[in-house]
Amino acid sequence: MTSLTTLRDVKPAEFEQAADGYQAVGNAAQAAKDRITGQTMVQMRGGQLKGVALNGFAAELRSAQRKLTDAMDDAVGAGFTVRPDGSVHWEATFGEVKEDADFKRTKAQGFADRIGDALGDATKADQKWAPQLERLKAHNDLTVSDKDWADVHNDTLGLRKASGGHLNASDLPDGKSPAENATWWRGLTADERAGYVALHPASVGALDGLPSDVRDDANRTALEEKRAKFQVELDSFPKMPMKYQPPTSSTTDAYDEWEEKTGGEERIKFLEGSLKGMGQIEERFDRTGTSPQPGEPRLPQAYLLGFDPAGAGDGRVIIANGNPDTADHTAVYVPGTGAGLSNVGGDLARGETLWASSQRLAPEKEISTITWLDYDTPRSAVPIKDGDFIPEATDPEYAQKAAPALNQFMSGVQEAQGGPDSSHTTIVGHSYGSTAIGEASKTG
Repeated sequence: MTSLTTLRDVKPAEFEQAADGYQAVGNAAQAAKDRITGQTMVQMRGGQLKGVALNGFAAELRSAQRKLTDAMDDAVGAGFTVRPDGSVHWEATFGEVKEDADFKRTKAQGFADRIGDALGDATKADQKWAPQLERLKAHNDLTVSDKDWADVHNDTLGLRKASGGHLNASDLPDGKSPAENATWWRGLTADERAGYVALHPASVGALDGLPSDVRDDANRTALEEKRAKFQVELDSFPKMPMKYQPPTSSTTDAYDEWEEKTGGEERIKFLEGSLKGMGQIEERFDRTGTSPQPGEPRLPQAYLLGFDPAGAGDGRVIIANGNPDTADHTAVYVPGTGAGLSNVGGDLARGETLWASSQRLAPEKEISTITWLDYDTPRSAVPIKDGDFIPEATDPEYAQKAAPALNQFMSGVQEAQGGPDSSHTTIVGHSYGSTAIGEASKTG
């Protein structure tokens, strides 16, 4: 049990100052996120999580301390004495009748109970947050493994649970307009913003209307954690039993059991394709500051505005070359048939080519080109003589489902830019992407 003197004298502000320090480390790392190593990324993430934990611990200590102070002040004001062990006493008066003594004893017990409740709250806070902070100790080695990132993911889950009613996912806007999302974000304190990004990076990164640098920070964290999680799963995937045996054989039964428990070959294909696409996204990060072709402008920073490897079809990706929030000219490229996370590299290259060509034509202007792959594209191919035919490309349903998401995204871009007239905007559709744009234009 936390002692009265410890709770009375503790300074929650010192924990909050420590939280600010860890957050500053995270911010310093983020400022150079296109150039930093994996070790610094893990330290940045650890700093963010430590900040959340320390702020949560300080908030609960402050609440317990307030309860203690109120109880002690009330006891002293009523003529009682509070001793260092938390007990409450009074001086009996000469000739005091039993009824008066019983009344004072009851009052004293009430004050003692309140003090005990405050000390209990402080003890619970310590028991809850100490293990979280212990797990968040900084890595001392100079290498970062997939397990390190998987551990960070598990730390995040633990902190979400420990935070209780604070910084819940349910507090994030759900189904709101980009303008409402932006209003919610502007209404948060700096600590609250850092906390939501640290605890719910994927959810924050998906909010249209938020600043692009915020979404980029959140989605890069989500990508790193998801990449590590998928790699650990793939590396530890149970070996596939022999498949091609007579139907009555025990090996076929073993294969069926393996497939049912693990997801089988489809799961392996999904993991391998997702990891390939994530690698292509990280390769784009590494190309920042390089020229696609000799003599062409150097690529600007990439902004990961959307990322969901488990999205419908083959995952979702939105990535910008240059910051669209401050761009004079913005182009949004919508890929088409067959596009997905597993082969996103080609569509990212098209976005880079579009940026370089535009920058050559307007060298004094700020350009941003965005590859928007946030919808389920037609993918099921049927082999034919000269290649593959995709019958799903004749189905308008894919475009109809894409339209609301594209309109929402474009509204979010304009919200972050400061209005529809803040940037000259062009939308480019390739293949089935032009169909998706056509559907979106009917309502947006």
